Amino acid sequence: MQRLGGNVLRSFLEGLAILTDGWLFLRVLLLMAINWALAIVQFQMTLLAFFPNAQTVWAMFGLGAVAFGGAVPALPGGVGTYEASLAGALTLVTSDAARSLATAITAHVLAYLVSGVLGIYALSTEGETLSGVYQQLVKFRQSNQANP
Repeated sequence: MQRLGGNVLRSFLEGLAILTDGWLFLRVLLLMAINWALAIVQFQMTLLAFFPNAQTVWAMFGLGAVAFGGAVPALPGGVGTYEASLAGALTLVTSDAARSLATAITAHVLAYLVSGVLGIYALSTEGETLSGVYQQLVKFRQSNQANP
């Protein structure tokens, strides 16, 4: 197995080590819960811009639909499936397909903007550029292909 999987299998098994450390596992669960709570609050604020009477359960339902929609094969970044799953979920609870689609597109653009700004900031604090990271990736792939 190790010979076939190489470094990928080793990394996967090291990642599973979290299951053997109870305290670390609980911390990860807590951080995941905080992440979901922040996502719900952020999406609720987006929903309120389009639906002033939006309920928090709509945000939770929409985020759950997007999570399930992510399981469908899609274009990079979930373009199309994100909007379809979120707009579909919101249409179910609001009966307004046009505003639901507008909300979904806006939420996806906001997600790209927030992660893009934070990513560029993080790269700049490390003294990196996007093209530099790409060149490092190309060199890494070439070295792995040369040494199977």
